[in-house]
Amino acid sequence: LDRTGLPTWPDQPSDATQIRMQLDDSTADNPVILDIAMAYAGSDILQITVDVTDPNSDLSRMILAHDTATGGGYALNPPAPPVNGNYPNGTYSLSVFLDERHQPGVTDWYFVVSDNLCNNSPIERRTMPAL
Repeated sequence: LDRTGLPTWPDQPSDATQIRMQLDDSTADNPVILDIAMAYAGSDILQITVDVTDPNSDLSRMILAHDTATGGGYALNPPAPPVNGNYPNGTYSLSVFLDERHQPGVTDWYFVVSDNLCNNSPIERRTMPAL
């Protein structure tokens, strides 16, 4: 019997250092990917821009891209420094050196955005443009 007045959940892990957050079933405050653009700068550099917004302006550093050719993951560069730990809405960018594993018109990239409350955008997939 818990007499602390704090809520308890029967499915909490036995390790006290782990906690489970309650489900946020509202998607109204989730960050959104508005647009993804990919362009080549020469034959060996791919420039990626991702336009993101978060309705309650609490974006985290987690504007992420996953390269299926290499298995690598990248955090995109913000358009401005964060304020009080919240990253700005806007266009995030990334430049990636390409190698022989990348196939223009074939290689897929995946993108997701998260905010400071662990709300995520839907995962977006884009294929590298043909040369």
